[in-house]
Amino acid sequence: MSYRGKVDEIAINRVVSDLHKDYADLKKLSNTDTIKKLLQDDIALGGKLGIHATPTIIINNTMLKPGIPPAYILEMAIKIEMKQ
Repeated sequence: MSYRGKVDEIAINRVVSDLHKDYADLKKLSNTDTIKKLLQDDIALGGKLGIHATPTIIINNTMLKPGIPPAYILEMAIKIEMKQ
């Protein structure tokens, strides 16, 4: 989550290696029908919920604008929702 930069195969391989996993195995697994179905189901659910971007933050059924808001916006949204 702390990586800042272009996400490409080199970056993914580096992260996977840091987790002591084999990139080739992960890549093979990610192309299975089971994983593809899980991803399609997640995308369909996101569409039903009106989620079309990541990250999307939902606090107590209130969806914030897509993206990463500044910390003070998150704090304010949480405080407002906690009062309700």
